[in-house]
Amino acid sequence: MNYAALTVAIYTFVQNTEVSFLAQIPNFVRMAERRICLDAELPLTRSTAVLSTAVGVGTLSLTAVAGYQSVESVAVQVSTTYRYLDNKTEEFLRSAFPDPTVVATPRLYSVDTETELTLAPTPDAEYPVQLRYWAYPESMVDTLDGTSWLGANFDQALLYGALRDAGVYLKEEADVLAMYEGKYAEGIAQIKQFASPRAVLDTYRTRG
Repeated sequence: MNYAALTVAIYTFVQNTEVSFLAQIPNFVRMAERRICLDAELPLTRSTAVLSTAVGVGTLSLTAVAGYQSVESVAVQVSTTYRYLDNKTEEFLRSAFPDPTVVATPRLYSVDTETELTLAPTPDAEYPVQLRYWAYPESMVDTLDGTSWLGANFDQALLYGALRDAGVYLKEEADVLAMYEGKYAEGIAQIKQFASPRAVLDTYRTRG
């Protein structure tokens, strides 16, 4: 099931084509996809982003990194060479480089918040930064062809997960929401059975 088919299925189930409701369908789908990843304990995907430091700025913003969940590695490009930074606590960075006005090529980083890294020492130039990170798989809402691994293999969980959120939005009766939740749970059970240790997940995520 692709995104176009899923959209039709959602508004057909709930019998609602109001413009404000249709505008929320992408959000219902994205929420369902993330909920499935968590409930079925599916692995995240490894992604790469290229960022840049700023002279005299000791932090690196992650707000523009699509789907970011956690860091795998951070490397600063110096000339033609990537230098991988060591991950330390913020306290270690402050102890090792107490004066943020002293600038040099960064050697360390710490993950301070969900949207920001701290670098030490403070960058003395605009260095390209290669960030390798773990992220949720790209939503079918955002793919060019409207497809996804979940949609192609486990559309029951995806459909009823989205319907559950759509039902909450529309203030559906409790028995309707319970039906959606039950069908969603069946879909999650199917995914968990597939994702057992004897299953091959390489079609979902490249191991490495």
